[in-house]
Amino acid sequence: MEQVNSSKKRLVLYAAVAFALTSVAAIVVNSLLGHGWHIEYSISRYVGLETWSALVFFLGNLVVAGCVLYYLEYIAEIWGLPRWFNWLVVIMLITLLVLSACPIGYFDLPGAAYGTSAPSNLHGICSRMMFCSMILAGAVFALTTKATKHTRIMAGIFVAYGLLCVYGYFTKASWLASGLVFFEWSFLMAFLGLCGILKSKKSEG
Repeated sequence: MEQVNSSKKRLVLYAAVAFALTSVAAIVVNSLLGHGWHIEYSISRYVGLETWSALVFFLGNLVVAGCVLYYLEYIAEIWGLPRWFNWLVVIMLITLLVLSACPIGYFDLPGAAYGTSAPSNLHGICSRMMFCSMILAGAVFALTTKATKHTRIMAGIFVAYGLLCVYGYFTKASWLASGLVFFEWSFLMAFLGLCGILKSKKSEG
């Protein structure tokens, strides 16, 4: 079986660096600019505090989307994954770009309740779709017989973490809400990290 090309894996590294730099910059710089430190904020709420961070985050996620799309289509090809997996990846990355273009709160009208504008509502829909599609992609990696045992175990751990976050979100758990930015950031970086360690099982005989 064809092994995952190490040069292709560099695409995931580029995506991870782009996301890490833009998201951390938005959180740190906007906090220092006077908005304060709020670990209960989502990444997007931090991004939407200023125009510069909204623009930088969107541009960074263009890089993320391009790299991840090319890489996961390559994985789907060498592992012979079902056609719907490619559509799952497309949905994942389209929703990433849409939510990046609509940071929650950024388009709210002055005096309106926070997060009630149409772009903010669209952001919420797309973020849920993206998170679910990432969990489903992780489940595909965990179940495919083309991946190594280590890959499948790590994918299973990622799926379990994702489902824990989903449970916390729908039950409005205080442990999730009080540190939302950390849970979001670690989930997204974990997905990129999982993509980066994908490895094909060696052919027998």
